[in-house]
Amino acid sequence: MKIRNLQATAKVTIEQGEELLHQEYPLVVNENKKESLIVGVDGGSTQTRVSFMRLADEISSLEEVYVIPSALSILYDGTSLKEKSPNLYDNLESTIIDKALSPYNVFDKVRVIRGTKLIDHGQTVSRINSSVQKVDTPAFYINIIDSIGYGLVMDCAKRGMEIAGTYDVSLACSLPPDDVKSLKNKTTFLNYIKNLFVWNYKGKEININIVNCYITTEPEASGRCAFTLSGEEIPGKSFVVDGGGRSIGSEILIDGKVFDKTSMAYRYGGTQLIQDLAQECISEFGGTSPSEESLKEALRTGLLRKGRSSLDISDLISKCKDRFARMLFADIITLVFDSQRNVALEDIETIVFSGRLFNSGDYEYSIKDEFLKLFKSKNPEVEVISIEDSYLIPIGNAIIAYLEYGQVLEGNEKLVNALEEDEEDYEDDYSNNGFPNIEGEEIVDADELEEVPCDEYGNIILETK
Repeated sequence: MKIRNLQATAKVTIEQGEELLHQEYPLVVNENKKESLIVGVDGGSTQTRVSFMRLADEISSLEEVYVIPSALSILYDGTSLKEKSPNLYDNLESTIIDKALSPYNVFDKVRVIRGTKLIDHGQTVSRINSSVQKVDTPAFYINIIDSIGYGLVMDCAKRGMEIAGTYDVSLACSLPPDDVKSLKNKTTFLNYIKNLFVWNYKGKEININIVNCYITTEPEASGRCAFTLSGEEIPGKSFVVDGGGRSIGSEILIDGKVFDKTSMAYRYGGTQLIQDLAQECISEFGGTSPSEESLKEALRTGLLRKGRSSLDISDLISKCKDRFARMLFADIITLVFDSQRNVALEDIETIVFSGRLFNSGDYEYSIKDEFLKLFKSKNPEVEVISIEDSYLIPIGNAIIAYLEYGQVLEGNEKLVNALEEDEEDYEDDYSNNGFPNIEGEEIVDADELEEVPCDEYGNIILETK
């Protein structure tokens, strides 16, 4: 991982996956250019992640996932917000117009800020939470359009090419498993998202026209992605568990297709684990709860910072993770396997864990360890696939959208520059195409630093001057 020293006045946290936002990008829009584009999106509560599919690319280009923070604020006045730097993270301000007419528009026109401008302005923050369905949350739709817009800014810069004025988008997007059980929810989402949106950034307009949309669940997208990228044949019966910050989703896949009766979302996740660890620390050491930042770091390292010293609390963390695993396993038995008779736990051939909730930390102990002990007590031969990053969902959705709508890309090859596989080639390509080198600053490798403080998910916390 590479680290950039930002010129700021306070501590800056570069969240994992958001490193590309801390760079400067050229903004060149060709209003007369039109392109068809396949997009996979994961609209999470913490981050919104997007992956693009183009015929000019090799399959390895799917590894390029663009990320924006999901927290946003909507401004209702004409307040002018200053830029702290040319970096994209300091300039996350857009205006989005939903061109659909009522009742098919989820909003009319919104001015949206994120990142540094959100922090500095002190406005009310809108977030996606586990208590409200995503299809009923305007922030969910805003995040999808913003992620496509900012993703195109970063992607086109990497390709050394102009941004098109219009994109006809064939989209695959994930909803929580319980959201897709209702036909009404699916219809609501499609009515709101399959519209024309005008995305304005720094006075430049991009038409994002959602012409096709395929709905997946989060576990379905991550599970199919895991099997596709590994080259392994999809088993007859697999069980996928995807763990996020505010919720967990699980799904049984039969020959790679969702078994709807078993789609389930659990209204707890990484946030609950942090709260449990806080209570465990209070019980063990007394006093008040450690800060959320120090608890996140402890979940990654096993060490709780106390001033200039650190205290090994890996045993407390393991205790909390075991308790969490037992709660999750009990809920899955009750809500998934005991609620139907088509697929028993003993029938499962492969179990897939995805998401950073199942990270093992530096002390190499994960929620899935205790969970698997319980699962294997009933099904000892089950195969286990574990991927602890957060990129399976957008990549899986891009693959699924390509399988559904791939024909829309035919004839676009000449409009798109292929991504280079080597980072040095990216830099050369910018220069050859008249674009500045977006790196622009000295980069320091993590190995050269004595200590890089991170939270539980590997987010780097930088002290800046």
